[in-house]
Amino acid sequence: MRRNFPLGEPIRLSRYQFQARQAERYRDGRILLAGDAAHLFPATGVGLNAGMLDTVNLAWKPAADIHGWAPSGLLDTYHHERHFAGARTMLHIQAQVALRRGPLCAGSVLGDG
Repeated sequence: MRRNFPLGEPIRLSRYQFQARQAERYRDGRILLAGDAAHLFPATGVGLNAGMLDTVNLAWKPAADIHGWAPSGLLDTYHHERHFAGARTMLHIQAQVALRRGPLCAGSVLGDG
């Protein structure tokens, strides 16, 4: 650009951008979402753990349904159980990011700003 820009001392430098998403529904008819298809969390360990817990919760339910020993509505329990857990994880991650960023950015991360 061939211009000098006056820069002061940096307060904080980061290329990190907070991105966290959760699907509205984990089940829609015959489609079931788990792991990164159901939610995206910025903290790698947290996202991996949530995805593994989704899979553990979901793995046996279609088999039970296919083999005929599942109670009525068993597949519907997957959304209710894991969506709540995903929402709780999302709240924890937002709090962690707000603490890491400090008080000036906390409001925007937690949805207050």
